[in-house]
Amino acid sequence: MLKWAIIFLVISLIAGALGMTPVARGAATISKILFGIAIILFILFVLFIILGVIGIVFMVCIALLGLSAVTALVSLDDGNGRAWAPWIGIGMTFVVAVFGIIAIPSLITGWGLSQHKSWARILTIIVAIFSLLHFPAGTIIGVYALVIMFNDETKRILAA
Repeated sequence: MLKWAIIFLVISLIAGALGMTPVARGAATISKILFGIAIILFILFVLFIILGVIGIVFMVCIALLGLSAVTALVSLDDGNGRAWAPWIGIGMTFVVAVFGIIAIPSLITGWGLSQHKSWARILTIIVAIFSLLHFPAGTIIGVYALVIMFNDETKRILAA
């Protein structure tokens, strides 16, 4: 898409140099629209990749925290620590799985948007709806993504 924005920019410059003002204005308008949409999709791509990476980092940190908590509890001499160790391990495993379930679709969404895949629009809408629950940053990103994904230009670009 950025390639087409540059092509229309060059057409606009050439038409302006040759004195064809209406053609130059039309090509410049098309170039601005395409460049704007390319920037918006790039921002979404970067945001979803960042959300995915943050989710994976949290997933690893919580896994290490859970592992160290279970190890500390097992090493205690009393029976209480050993009784709680499996429950803490199960709880931490659940939390790690939740972060993985959230992070992996964000990474896939970011990759799909960067490649202009047609399925990326639907996945972006789904991930954006789930990220609305992560107040405040996730809500802002989710609303931004939903507004962009329901735009007619975005529908047309990602449908091709």
